[in-house]
Amino acid sequence: MRQAGRALPEYRSLREQYSFEQLIFTPALAAEVTLQPIRRFRFDAAIIFSDILIIPAALGQQLKFSDSGGIKLSFPVNKPFLMRQLQWRAIHSNLLFLFKTIKLVKSEIANEFALIGFAGSPWTIGNFMFEGGSSPNYTQLYHFFQTNRHAFDSFMQKLSCAVADTLILQIEAGVDAVQIFDSLASLLNPQTPSQTEPASTKNLSIYEAASGNWIAKVISKVRAHKKDVPIIVYCKDTEFWQWHLKVSPDVISLPPAVDLGSVKSLIPPNIGIQGNLDPQIMTKTPADAIQATVQLLNKINGRKGYIFNLGHGLPPESKIETIEAVITQVREFKWRNSQ
Repeated sequence: MRQAGRALPEYRSLREQYSFEQLIFTPALAAEVTLQPIRRFRFDAAIIFSDILIIPAALGQQLKFSDSGGIKLSFPVNKPFLMRQLQWRAIHSNLLFLFKTIKLVKSEIANEFALIGFAGSPWTIGNFMFEGGSSPNYTQLYHFFQTNRHAFDSFMQKLSCAVADTLILQIEAGVDAVQIFDSLASLLNPQTPSQTEPASTKNLSIYEAASGNWIAKVISKVRAHKKDVPIIVYCKDTEFWQWHLKVSPDVISLPPAVDLGSVKSLIPPNIGIQGNLDPQIMTKTPADAIQATVQLLNKINGRKGYIFNLGHGLPPESKIETIEAVITQVREFKWRNSQ
């Protein structure tokens, strides 16, 4: 479960002593936060404690987290002279803290648990970079995409290489799988059509040019480096997840609004499905969560290559007893033979 640590009292204890930046950029602390959910819940896999915006930080946009004001970068890159300040060649050396974090975690878990690395998609990261951090409405990068396609493509080509290099660094450090989060994909979807219906031709074409093709380049570069490390792709709050079938990730991670029973036949059997319990159920009673979990598992039961997970990150106000109830239910569920 992504961000599982934030619901834990042991994590909150650390946050009373250290800033979020300190937890991310200090390998010993980041390793400890990564291990906390594994120690308590004995998940099958851990996801490395980090943030998608370590990439712009490594490129020279200093990163500042605020509990109330979102994420701030030291400058936006929405003008050519600002874009020229990015240090593209420094990406590897400036991410060595992440390499060290993974090494520490691997030394603790050995082969008992899998470890998952991750990065944001170029489109998602680029939006934060152009806005200079969190924004109520991300418009700068889309405007750049519409008005200066050649420069947009040049920027995204470099950013795609940076994302791929970040994932490769994590693979070299020892992660067992990597995940790409296209968390702002819905910015390319001006309406909100059904998540099980095909996207309109126009919307799909825009998504492909602005985001999808760049994810494909990331996947291609990572696989050229290490073809046997599974790649998971997540596309939040949009039907564009269907576009990713054409680049054949190893696993499609689905948001909560997608009905697994309706879409499982659309996904080839060689592509795994991950997800997609609504994270908000973890704030409810154990009984409510168990009921929702059973309903979800019945829809996907018998499908080969299924990975139970939430549809997105775990809310900080999640109840530990509810998380434990869901884990127990999944482990005790009577699975049919995979088809």
